[in-house]
Amino acid sequence: MATELNQLSTQSQSSESEGVEEEKIEKTEKLEEEKLEEPPARPMNRKEKRRLQRLKELETGEIVVKKKVTEVLEVAKIPKRLEKIFCDTATFSSYSAKFGYSATRTNNFVHFSLQNPTGTHAIVGSQDRYIRVYGLENEVAVQWKHNTGNLILDSCWESSGKGVFSTSKLRPIQLFETETGTILGAYNGKDAGVSG
Repeated sequence: MATELNQLSTQSQSSESEGVEEEKIEKTEKLEEEKLEEPPARPMNRKEKRRLQRLKELETGEIVVKKKVTEVLEVAKIPKRLEKIFCDTATFSSYSAKFGYSATRTNNFVHFSLQNPTGTHAIVGSQDRYIRVYGLENEVAVQWKHNTGNLILDSCWESSGKGVFSTSKLRPIQLFETETGTILGAYNGKDAGVSG
Protein backbone atom coordinates (compact mmCIF):
# COMPACT_ATOMS: atom_id res chain seq x y z
CA MET A 1 0.00 0.00 0.00
CA ALA A 2 2.82 2.39 0.86
CA THR A 3 4.49 1.73 -2.48
CA GLU A 4 1.26 2.44 -4.33
CA LEU A 5 0.83 5.77 -2.52
CA ASN A 6 4.44 6.66 -3.24
CA GLN A 7 3.95 5.93 -6.94
CA LEU A 8 0.77 8.01 -7.07
CA SER A 9 2.46 11.00 -5.40
CA THR A 10 5.46 10.87 -7.77
CA GLN A 11 3.14 10.62 -10.76
CA SER A 12 1.19 13.72 -9.69
CA GLN A 13 4.46 15.67 -9.16
CA SER A 14 5.78 14.64 -12.55
CA SER A 15 2.49 15.54 -14.25
CA GLU A 16 2.55 18.99 -12.53
CA SER A 17 6.12 19.63 -13.66
CA GLU A 18 5.20 18.51 -17.18
CA GLY A 19 2.31 21.02 -17.15
CA VAL A 20 4.67 23.85 -16.12
CA GLU A 21 7.15 22.87 -18.82
CA GLU A 22 4.36 22.77 -21.39
CA GLU A 23 3.31 26.31 -20.37
CA LYS A 24 6.91 27.53 -20.78
CA ILE A 25 7.12 25.89 -24.19
CA GLU A 26 3.81 27.49 -25.23
CA LYS A 27 5.03 30.93 -24.07
CA THR A 28 8.29 30.63 -26.00
CA GLU A 29 6.39 29.46 -29.08
CA LYS A 30 4.08 32.48 -28.79
CA LEU A 31 7.08 34.80 -28.49
CA GLU A 32 8.67 33.20 -31.55
CA GLU A 33 5.40 33.68 -33.45
CA GLU A 34 5.31 37.32 -32.33
CA LYS A 35 8.89 37.78 -33.55
CA LEU A 36 7.86 36.67 -37.00
CA GLU A 37 5.14 39.34 -37.21
CA GLU A 38 6.18 42.71 -38.61
CA PRO A 39 4.94 45.98 -37.11
CA PRO A 40 1.75 47.12 -38.86
CA ALA A 41 1.85 49.92 -41.45
CA ARG A 42 -0.76 51.88 -39.49
CA PRO A 43 0.01 53.71 -36.21
CA MET A 44 0.32 51.22 -33.34
CA ASN A 45 -1.84 51.32 -30.23
CA ARG A 46 -0.38 51.13 -26.70
CA LYS A 47 -0.71 47.37 -26.45
CA GLU A 48 1.17 46.83 -29.71
CA LYS A 49 3.89 49.31 -28.70
CA ARG A 50 4.41 47.54 -25.36
CA ARG A 51 4.56 44.14 -27.09
CA LEU A 52 7.14 45.42 -29.57
CA GLN A 53 9.18 46.94 -26.73
CA ARG A 54 9.01 43.65 -24.79
CA LEU A 55 10.24 41.73 -27.85
CA LYS A 56 13.16 44.13 -28.30
CA GLU A 57 14.05 43.74 -24.61
CA LEU A 58 14.03 39.95 -24.97
CA GLU A 59 16.23 40.09 -28.09
CA THR A 60 18.79 42.53 -26.70
CA GLY A 61 18.62 41.48 -23.05
CA GLU A 62 18.48 45.07 -21.79
CA ILE A 63 15.52 46.93 -20.39
CA VAL A 64 14.64 50.15 -22.16
CA VAL A 65 13.73 52.99 -19.79
CA LYS A 66 12.26 56.21 -21.12
CA LYS A 67 14.00 59.31 -19.82
CA LYS A 68 11.89 62.35 -19.14
CA VAL A 69 13.28 65.50 -20.65
CA THR A 70 12.51 68.58 -18.62
CA GLU A 71 10.87 71.30 -20.65
CA VAL A 72 12.55 74.68 -20.45
CA LEU A 73 10.00 77.43 -19.89
CA GLU A 74 10.84 80.99 -20.75
CA VAL A 75 9.53 83.90 -18.72
CA ALA A 76 6.77 85.81 -20.51
CA LYS A 77 7.62 89.32 -21.61
CA ILE A 78 5.21 91.78 -20.02
CA PRO A 79 4.81 95.18 -21.66
CA LYS A 80 6.33 97.92 -19.50
CA ARG A 81 3.78 100.67 -20.07
CA LEU A 82 0.28 99.38 -19.43
CA GLU A 83 -2.30 101.98 -18.60
CA LYS A 84 -5.93 101.67 -17.63
CA ILE A 85 -8.02 103.27 -20.36
CA PHE A 86 -11.51 102.54 -19.09
CA CYS A 87 -13.18 100.66 -16.23
CA ASP A 88 -16.94 100.33 -15.91
CA THR A 89 -16.95 100.40 -12.10
CA ALA A 90 -20.57 101.57 -11.84
CA THR A 91 -21.80 98.41 -13.56
CA PHE A 92 -19.52 95.89 -11.92
CA SER A 93 -19.33 97.17 -8.31
CA SER A 94 -23.02 97.37 -7.32
CA TYR A 95 -24.02 93.83 -8.24
CA SER A 96 -26.06 91.42 -6.14
CA ALA A 97 -27.73 88.38 -7.69
CA LYS A 98 -30.42 86.11 -6.27
CA PHE A 99 -29.20 83.19 -8.41
CA GLY A 100 -25.99 81.20 -8.74
CA TYR A 101 -23.46 80.15 -6.11
CA SER A 102 -23.26 82.19 -2.92
CA ALA A 103 -19.56 82.87 -3.56
CA THR A 104 -20.32 84.65 -6.85
CA ARG A 105 -23.56 86.42 -5.95
CA THR A 106 -21.81 89.76 -5.41
CA ASN A 107 -19.06 89.18 -7.96
CA ASN A 108 -20.01 90.33 -11.44
CA PHE A 109 -16.98 88.91 -13.20
CA VAL A 110 -16.36 89.25 -16.93
CA HIS A 111 -16.80 85.94 -18.72
CA PHE A 112 -15.26 87.10 -22.02
CA SER A 113 -14.39 90.21 -23.99
CA LEU A 114 -14.01 90.31 -27.78
CA GLN A 115 -12.98 93.17 -30.03
CA ASN A 116 -14.38 93.40 -33.55
CA PRO A 117 -11.99 93.11 -36.53
CA THR A 118 -11.97 96.87 -37.18
CA GLY A 119 -11.25 97.71 -33.53
CA THR A 120 -14.24 100.03 -33.12
CA HIS A 121 -16.36 97.92 -30.73
CA ALA A 122 -15.98 95.31 -27.99
CA ILE A 123 -18.44 92.68 -26.74
CA VAL A 124 -18.37 91.88 -23.03
CA GLY A 125 -20.30 89.00 -21.47
CA SER A 126 -20.51 88.88 -17.69
CA GLN A 127 -21.89 86.96 -14.71
CA ASP A 128 -25.01 89.16 -14.46
CA ARG A 129 -26.25 87.60 -17.75
CA TYR A 130 -25.93 90.81 -19.74
CA ILE A 131 -24.09 91.18 -23.01
CA ARG A 132 -22.69 94.69 -23.40
CA VAL A 133 -21.24 96.38 -26.47
CA TYR A 134 -18.73 99.15 -25.87
CA GLY A 135 -17.82 101.74 -28.47
CA LEU A 136 -14.04 102.23 -28.60
CA GLU A 137 -13.61 105.03 -31.15
CA ASN A 138 -14.18 108.38 -29.41
CA GLU A 139 -15.41 107.97 -25.86
CA VAL A 140 -15.31 104.49 -24.34
CA ALA A 141 -18.82 103.79 -23.07
CA VAL A 142 -21.56 101.18 -23.13
CA GLN A 143 -23.49 101.63 -26.39
CA TRP A 144 -26.11 99.06 -25.48
CA LYS A 145 -26.71 96.09 -23.22
CA HIS A 146 -29.11 93.20 -23.47
CA ASN A 147 -30.19 90.66 -20.84
CA THR A 148 -29.76 87.18 -22.32
CA GLY A 149 -32.09 85.58 -19.76
CA ASN A 150 -29.64 82.89 -18.71
CA LEU A 151 -25.95 82.13 -18.34
CA ILE A 152 -24.06 83.44 -21.39
CA LEU A 153 -22.23 80.62 -23.13
CA ASP A 154 -20.48 82.45 -25.97
CA SER A 155 -20.60 85.37 -28.40
CA CYS A 156 -18.86 86.25 -31.63
CA TRP A 157 -18.83 88.93 -34.28
CA GLU A 158 -20.73 88.43 -37.51
CA SER A 159 -18.28 88.25 -40.45
CA SER A 160 -18.99 91.80 -41.70
CA GLY A 161 -18.75 93.25 -38.17
CA LYS A 162 -22.27 94.69 -38.37
CA GLY A 163 -23.77 92.10 -36.03
CA VAL A 164 -23.12 90.18 -32.81
CA PHE A 165 -24.12 86.55 -32.28
CA SER A 166 -24.78 85.47 -28.70
CA THR A 167 -25.77 82.16 -27.11
CA SER A 168 -27.00 81.50 -23.61
CA LYS A 169 -28.10 78.41 -21.74
CA LEU A 170 -31.53 77.08 -22.82
CA ARG A 171 -32.10 80.11 -25.09
CA PRO A 172 -31.94 80.57 -28.87
CA ILE A 173 -28.91 81.95 -30.67
CA GLN A 174 -29.55 85.66 -31.19
CA LEU A 175 -28.12 88.10 -33.71
CA PHE A 176 -27.91 91.74 -32.54
CA GLU A 177 -27.21 94.81 -34.66
CA THR A 178 -23.85 96.29 -33.60
CA GLU A 179 -24.78 99.98 -33.34
CA THR A 180 -28.25 99.81 -31.74
CA GLY A 181 -28.53 96.34 -30.18
CA THR A 182 -31.81 95.51 -31.91
CA ILE A 183 -32.42 91.80 -32.43
CA LEU A 184 -32.05 90.97 -36.12
CA GLY A 185 -32.80 87.27 -35.79
CA ALA A 186 -33.13 84.31 -33.46
CA TYR A 187 -31.88 80.88 -34.43
CA ASN A 188 -32.60 77.48 -32.95
CA GLY A 189 -29.36 75.52 -32.79
CA LYS A 190 -31.10 72.13 -32.82
CA ASP A 191 -33.12 72.24 -36.03
CA ALA A 192 -31.66 75.37 -37.68
CA GLY A 193 -35.07 77.07 -37.66
CA VAL A 194 -35.21 80.84 -38.08
CA SER A 195 -37.66 83.14 -36.36
CA GLY A 196 -37.88 86.88 -35.97
